[in-house]
Amino acid sequence: MDCFVSVIVPVWNDARRVERCIAALENQSIDRSHYEIIIADNGSEDGTFEFLSSLRNIILVQECAPGSYAARNKALQVAKGEFIAFTDSDCIPNHEWLESHLKMFNQGAEIGLSAGFIDFFIEDGGGVEDVAFLFESMFSMNQESYVSQGLAITANWMSPKAVLCDIGGFDCSLKSGGDHKMASEITNRRYKVVYCAEALVKHPARNVAELFRKRRRVIGGSWDKTTNRLRFFLILKGIITLYVKRIITVFSFGKLRFYDRLSLGIFLSRMLLVSLVELMQLQLGKPSERS
Repeated sequence: MDCFVSVIVPVWNDARRVERCIAALENQSIDRSHYEIIIADNGSEDGTFEFLSSLRNIILVQECAPGSYAARNKALQVAKGEFIAFTDSDCIPNHEWLESHLKMFNQGAEIGLSAGFIDFFIEDGGGVEDVAFLFESMFSMNQESYVSQGLAITANWMSPKAVLCDIGGFDCSLKSGGDHKMASEITNRRYKVVYCAEALVKHPARNVAELFRKRRRVIGGSWDKTTNRLRFFLILKGIITLYVKRIITVFSFGKLRFYDRLSLGIFLSRMLLVSLVELMQLQLGKPSERS
């Protein structure tokens, strides 16, 4: 593989886990001379930027405008790779991650995005409740499902740099949902979005509080990118539709115990309430959340 890859990782206040991510990126099956690691600090205030500044095996950029998409765009400006790979600071790519993605592009020049498999694990001392891990495993970051819709998320993504730059990079006005928007743009330009199961990234499961924060951020991202004057009702419809679909999945999935169905049902109802409260607050003028 003679091409060169730029790996871009945005980070915000996450020194411990980004160090672990960098270690995994240093241990790729392709030769280190064929890729660079660009860490895009998004205005960290906990010493993350100072820690990263001490490392010699990465390229460090900083973008203080809030949002991971702004950070990714800053890194794109200095990236030298023919291909761009994205993952997140809390992720652990497997040994063949880059190699597996590159093999997908060998199959055809019309591919604009290769999205890989995301597998959840529980970190030591992570405090992840059983219901939270069950929810993550069933409903979160299902790249294969996203790809079937022409979508993907940047936790596990590779694209030709020319495709990303032709689109103009990510919409940095968004704090959530910018990856789906970019994938939609790639799909609309008649490029293929493909799923690469062999390109695996491990992602720590989030606890209940983190999942609720994530949900508020997702609702805010939907709010920011919807310009229709009826956006309150459009997002409300989406919230309720998603809730109903997930409830149906929980109570029709054959492998779950009754206790698990009940726990997930209660959790999904709590998440519905969180979503409705966030939507109402956005309608009343509250700014969307960063995290």
